[in-house]
Amino acid sequence: MSATTDIYDFETAIEEAFRTALADAGLTAHTLLTVPDAAGIEASQEFQRSRPRVVVSLEVGAAKGQLLAAPGTRASSGSSREMAYGGTLTLEIVTAATIAAHREYRAIVRQVMDTICPAVNGDPVTHHKVQRVRATGSGTTYEAAGGCYAARLTYDVDFSIQAEAWNAL
Repeated sequence: MSATTDIYDFETAIEEAFRTALADAGLTAHTLLTVPDAAGIEASQEFQRSRPRVVVSLEVGAAKGQLLAAPGTRASSGSSREMAYGGTLTLEIVTAATIAAHREYRAIVRQVMDTICPAVNGDPVTHHKVQRVRATGSGTTYEAAGGCYAARLTYDVDFSIQAEAWNAL
């Protein structure tokens, strides 16, 4: 992987940081890159049967206007690099089709997310730092006939590129 990818592929870096922190907290967690579609239909079907689980995805939003000046210049648009961004982190929770199991797992995910910042910063995230995680809402779908209940939890996330990361370019 190139230094450019390491720095600018925000989705992979931030999603993997949250996936790792959730897994370290004892939850079955995936990102869209770890869902086994490419491994074949049997792996995909096994994944679909796996419950409970949470799938993490990031939609990168607007830059925050925190500029790092290129060497020998002043920080202004066109001669600097953007250092901070916002985004929407979405957690798709899937549980067995029992309300008690669903409520319990959803509550555990919320509890972990409430204090997750220290866990997502550092290894494996070395070029980025999550500054803030704020819950913005949730919705639940009950599909007992399909054998599962699903919830979507959304969070505003602010993250930055660490100043030392630019040395890799």
